[in-house]
Amino acid sequence: MADQDPTDWYRELFAPYVAAGILKPSDLAGYVYIAQSMYVPLNKDAVHDATPVLFELLAKEEHTYVRAVLGHFIFVYIHPYMDGNGRMGRF
Repeated sequence: MADQDPTDWYRELFAPYVAAGILKPSDLAGYVYIAQSMYVPLNKDAVHDATPVLFELLAKEEHTYVRAVLGHFIFVYIHPYMDGNGRMGRF
């Protein structure tokens, strides 16, 4: 399942928010600064490099529970979307 495009999952996850007018389609692209957070997301070039490596590592990991834990942790660390990274990681 991880071989599928997570960007499609992300758009589907937030499509109801766009349809309801809560978010604009443009809100689903880019980064957001998290106020009072010590976390600094990867820059856009690092995100493009790190994301394929994450999926390669997940494909090589033989233990399902390790894939689940590390997949979520590293996906949220990479933080590729403006919002919904935790939800996408848990999905």
